[in-house]
Amino acid sequence: MLKLTKVIVTFVMLLLMSSAVYADGTFAAHGSALVPNIFSIYQGDKNYVTPYITLTNITDQTIECQIHLYDSEGTDITQYGSVYKKGMNNFELISTGTEPFEIPAHGTRTFRHFLKPVRESTMGHAIVEWKSSDSRLRKALIGGLRTHGIMGASVYASSSPINNGQPF
Repeated sequence: MLKLTKVIVTFVMLLLMSSAVYADGTFAAHGSALVPNIFSIYQGDKNYVTPYITLTNITDQTIECQIHLYDSEGTDITQYGSVYKKGMNNFELISTGTEPFEIPAHGTRTFRHFLKPVRESTMGHAIVEWKSSDSRLRKALIGGLRTHGIMGASVYASSSPINNGQPF
């Protein structure tokens, strides 16, 4: 009886170990972060406020990302956004709207939400999601929210870190 118990325990242990190895090999790494305090307004070329979500990949591999932006009623308004590389006056378009995009190893991308030509304002939040083919990866991005605007002759800007500046 004792021999049979040892055989059963050994068999069960082997099954548990093999399922853990199998699960580790098929699990897709992923993560997300919430971005509060999104505000956007467009009332003309000299009167607007637009948010920028800037994300930096802190890994040695390419990460796939997607951003979803929601207004104050919970409606997805991501279609008004675009993802860029580079910056300031030489933005280079990577993707538009709800398309996923890639951030290369140690690269940075900016998601800009611009309501033009809707001519209205909105407030809400965003969800940043990422995934990787490396099943061991747990944190891949750092980021921040920058809000920039022009009100007549005045320029407005503010910034805050995503996830308190910690990797997610």
